[in-house]
Parts: sequence; structure tokens; C-alpha cells
Amino acid sequence: MENVFKAVHKWQQEAGNLDNGYDDFLQSSFQIEEALEGIISPDYDADNFPDNSNFTHEFGGLGPKEVARHLLDEATIEPLSDVDRFDKHIDSIIYDIGALGCLGLTPQQMIVGILAVNHANKQKLSMPHDELGKLIKPIDFIGPEEQLQKILDQR
Repeated sequence: MENVFKAVHKWQQEAGNLDNGYDDFLQSSFQIEEALEGIISPDYDADNFPDNSNFTHEFGGLGPKEVARHLLDEATIEPLSDVDRFDKHIDSIIYDIGALGCLGLTPQQMIVGILAVNHANKQKLSMPHDELGKLIKPIDFIGPEEQLQKILDQR
């Protein structure tokens, strides 16, 4: 498990994401964005998901990244202590491991999935950051979805 954390940390370091220190707005927006993926997207079809159509409609078809930044732009962000930040992110990891378990994945399958996503993210290392702090995907980006599907098929 330690190697997984080392691999992700190395990628974050190579991407320049560790250079500027902790930013409560940016880190929170990344977490909100990931939480919104699959619920809203620019090509969201409200007819297929009528229960969420009001939510999506409110944000004029914006994607998860833009909605996350919009929500936080409207909020008053009080900086947290490093202890609170640490607790927040550990809670997020614990929740995510539980959610992956609910998908029927074993800890080993979770590790293989994390490494697959981290490997795919390496393709972004030569790209600049966008105005919101995320590395831009290259035009020829190959996502980890095929590898993730193989892992899911092994359940």
C-alpha cells in the first residue's frame, strides 16, 4: 500500500501540484468536482435523470469543474488548521475506500485501479495547468477506463 501512496505523491510532485502549498479553495473544489462527476456534466440529459434536472438546470449546463468553482466562489472560505485539513482528507480516503468496497472491489483491486488512474495521469505531465489549477489533458489522452473495466469484470 505504501507504494501506491508513493506513486501518487511522485505524480503530484512531478505535476507541480505540491509547489504552492495548501489552498483551501482549490483542494475543496477538486473534491467537490470529483463528487459531482456522474451527477452532472456539460452533456447531461435531464430527460434520463428527472430527479436531478433542477440541480443541473440551475447551473446552465456547466460541468462538474465549473460548478465546484461556482459553489465555492459564492462561499466564504475560512482557512482550516492543518489538523482539520488532514482529518478532512483522511475522512475522504476512508469514505472512498468504503465506496469502492460497495462496488464489490477487494483492496488489491482498489490498488490496481489507483495505479491505473495514476499511470494515465502521467500523460498530463507535459501539459500546462488551466486557470483553475488542473493539468490539461493532451489531445491524445488515453484514459484508464479500459483497465478499470477489466478490474470490475474480475469482481
